[in-house]
Amino acid sequence: MYGLTEILKLLLTYISDIDAYDSHRQTALHFAVKKGQEDTVKELLERNCNPNLCNDELQSPLHTASYCGYVNLVKILLEYNCNAYIRDEFKRTALHRAVEKENKEVVQIFLQSNHDVNVSDYYRGSALHIAILENDEDVVALLLQCSSCNINLQNEELKTPLFVACEHGKQNLVKLLLEKTNTPDIPNSSGQTPLFIACYKGYSEIVQMLVEAGSSTSLKDKQGRSPFHVACQYNHVKTVQKLLSLEDKPDVNTQSNSGQTPLMTTIQYGHNDIIYALLKSECDMNIKDSQQRTAFYYARQCHKIFIFDLLSIDM
Repeated sequence: MYGLTEILKLLLTYISDIDAYDSHRQTALHFAVKKGQEDTVKELLERNCNPNLCNDELQSPLHTASYCGYVNLVKILLEYNCNAYIRDEFKRTALHRAVEKENKEVVQIFLQSNHDVNVSDYYRGSALHIAILENDEDVVALLLQCSSCNINLQNEELKTPLFVACEHGKQNLVKLLLEKTNTPDIPNSSGQTPLFIACYKGYSEIVQMLVEAGSSTSLKDKQGRSPFHVACQYNHVKTVQKLLSLEDKPDVNTQSNSGQTPLMTTIQYGHNDIIYALLKSECDMNIKDSQQRTAFYYARQCHKIFIFDLLSIDM
């Protein structure tokens, strides 16, 4: 009685092209890896099949093994000089695929082989960016232990890993990243810093963490808006209160490119609680925007009589 390996060996004696592929450009090695068949993979590699051939999605057998978490197969493929830097149609390497599926052991294999962890894919960025998006604290910590990991690497939108963590409210990951970086204010393509996006989203605890780590409340985006501006605009009361409670509180009279102050913006959107907070912070109601309009004008134009009354109160 023949075993499966013996049958495979017998069949291979009759095959002229061991790298033949199907309509999806998948070779026998692709199928063997997909099924996790270690003995078959070894047999094919020992017979000099090409481990770097890609299917119609430009994925190599190593991509598949990494994505599926087949630790032993990843080791075997790397031993047979499978190219770990092959990129699929989305520019993802095998490491990216392992990180996507939170396969920590596979990630460790790549790190132990001195794999470049800073290679970026087409959309999301480096392995660290992806681990943050997957909220995988273990893999993030593992990558941060790698001395070559560039914590300030920016993706296609110029977002750093810290920016991505703040954008998605990953407080535990923000803490890890802030322990490793001394440059928390790197802006994205719109000129927005991690603090800006945290204020935009209303993540008050992350805002506090960033400010304590040295983030500036005065840096503005390309529209001239400060983090305080957007916290007011999107009615994030707790975030506004957090910023106003800081020893080095933000400039409440800062103006955007159009000359709008946070108070003007808040009146325009009718956020009563924040209007009260701003008035108590002694904001200047007589500042004029680029069209020479004051906060009183905004209250009048918005037909907000109650807001106009608030502005008339001697606080």
